[in-house]
Amino acid sequence: MSRIKKFIIDLRPLQSYKYGGVQTVNRLFIDEIVKKLKSDQEIVFFSSGFKKPKIHLDKLESYLKKSNIRHKHLKVPNILLNLSLAFFNWPKIDKLAYKKLNFKSKRRNQQKISYLCLDIRPFALSKISQSFIYFHDLAFKYCKNSLSARARLYFWLIRPKNIYKKARLVLSNSDYSRRILVKNYGKKAIKIVYPSINKPEAIHPDYKIKNKTRQILCIQTLQKRKNLELIYKIAQVNLDHKFKIIGSGQNCFKSAKKLQLTNIEFLSNINDQEKFKLIQESKALLYTSKFEGFGLPIYEALVYKTPVICLKTQPYKQLFHKIGLNYIQELKDYKIPNDLIKPKNPYKYNLRLCGQQLYKMLVKNR
Repeated sequence: MSRIKKFIIDLRPLQSYKYGGVQTVNRLFIDEIVKKLKSDQEIVFFSSGFKKPKIHLDKLESYLKKSNIRHKHLKVPNILLNLSLAFFNWPKIDKLAYKKLNFKSKRRNQQKISYLCLDIRPFALSKISQSFIYFHDLAFKYCKNSLSARARLYFWLIRPKNIYKKARLVLSNSDYSRRILVKNYGKKAIKIVYPSINKPEAIHPDYKIKNKTRQILCIQTLQKRKNLELIYKIAQVNLDHKFKIIGSGQNCFKSAKKLQLTNIEFLSNINDQEKFKLIQESKALLYTSKFEGFGLPIYEALVYKTPVICLKTQPYKQLFHKIGLNYIQELKDYKIPNDLIKPKNPYKYNLRLCGQQLYKMLVKNR
């Protein structure tokens, strides 16, 4: 069979929040795919919305300078597009992206297209194309009661189970996520592509922190399901520590912010360079989310050898069992000890190799 030369990469996951685990994974993997793109291959970036949205992909303009990369924006309200894709399996995204292709040609192997979305979004493709959908976790199902009414309506609308069944290949971020996907949606080919980050020296070649401060860093989307109330409980008994909270969606957490704790500071969204500087100088990362498939902020802290304080959950025990974490359940009265467990050999997952694995999947004609 011929090798696939045409790719569609869905940018819709980068049209909402700027910072977050999903957005970070998207940006890093897209960059790896672009780096490996050959001269006879082509990428079409797909986005949608009645008004052209801000796409949180800083390198998009530099990507589009390449002759074999272009951007297709569908000017349709996203609510109408999601309804049409979810319930009518139309419009076909590959036909929108490659209008000049003859989709009725008998030489289908030469026309075949790989479609990739690094988050769950409704999609529709012609029979000649293959689809890859990345499921980060099933938090929308397991933490349903903590979602807003709007979020619950959204996940009902896009019908995740149908997306799972329709995808030619499902990608996920851990064996734990793979197992719960099979348990809830049935057996299917699922490939694990681990998230990762750029090597620290590529981000801060000259930055060295001499002494860790009594600063505790918290990085997570500020949503109810992330269990942020626990941060306040821990901050209340550790008044000698400064807690800095980074994350999108602060409007979801207005009531909690009213608590008068002088040792808590909300930093909202910051760029990666600022984030990694804070990770390096902090005494620990505090991560209170109850349900994750991977927990990218945990890994970001471990790469910088910053101790991690988190809940003792199955995916963390499996993914980081040889590295060393501090579990909240084992803290005495939520008191943070002076001597925390420091991570060992943290750089377990390699971004270049994970990106190469993803690129090879897109090229393979299945």
